[in-house]
Amino acid sequence: MKLEDASLQCEDDLTQALHAAVLAGQPDMRGHWVADEFHRLLAQLPLPEFYDPAGLCAPVSQDHLQTQLQRQQYFLPVQKASLETQLLAESGVFVSKKSGKEFYFPPCRNGDKCVGMTHRLRLQSRPFVFMMIMFEHEYEYFCKTGRPPKASRPCVQCTRHHMTAMVVFDRSVRMCGEAQADDSVLPLQRSAADIRQFYQNLCNQPGGYHRIHMLLSNHSPDDPVLEPICMPGRSVIFCRDSTVLFNKETTKPRLVVDQSAIVWTAPAAPQPHVGHNLLSFYGGASKC
Repeated sequence: MKLEDASLQCEDDLTQALHAAVLAGQPDMRGHWVADEFHRLLAQLPLPEFYDPAGLCAPVSQDHLQTQLQRQQYFLPVQKASLETQLLAESGVFVSKKSGKEFYFPPCRNGDKCVGMTHRLRLQSRPFVFMMIMFEHEYEYFCKTGRPPKASRPCVQCTRHHMTAMVVFDRSVRMCGEAQADDSVLPLQRSAADIRQFYQNLCNQPGGYHRIHMLLSNHSPDDPVLEPICMPGRSVIFCRDSTVLFNKETTKPRLVVDQSAIVWTAPAAPQPHVGHNLLSFYGGASKC
């Protein structure tokens, strides 16, 4: 073999090797990686638990639930901003500075993988595990008796974080797939068991959040978002120390989250002043 031919053969072999290496590091072009990644994100959220309006356990099959939700015969329970503000706080055993009473706040089911441990909010001085989500009737009972529900749920911040991650991935894949004839989005077909949203938040109304901070359904039959739910809002919410509760073992103040920046507030009504008349409140409208 001539030196020139040997050199070309070597370059061809190197090119093939590099091409094989690149392909080996890429997702499966048939879409299995897309499906696997989506289901990995889906698994971050637990299968939902639903309750009837009276607060009694009412198990509903996922298939039946899917039909009821689509027909709007059943609606996800509403978690108000005031309740979530109470839940966005550190878990553990804390003592009241005023009364000396102990309180046990149950931890997020994700434990050390809770977003309070893996992500940092503004002014967060140390990693911590958030307390788990409770529904309104459960939290009222907890405040009266000190007994948390016997359930294992994620915290509010984990739910927001993982729900947002799943929806962003899902919608980005589908949006890109619409522009490519052979894109592999078919592995993302939904099933009833894929329901992961187990509550909703109010949008642009009392007890809710500003629309800009919320995930809204795009009304696609298989969109992961069924009803409005708040996003993590990590750029606008922040941590602060409680002035009432202190950790039983470390005596450090309990870390709580201030989310007032994303909570909906009604626009201030214009106030009349001396010299104003009715036309002053018409935004500059003229008599004609």
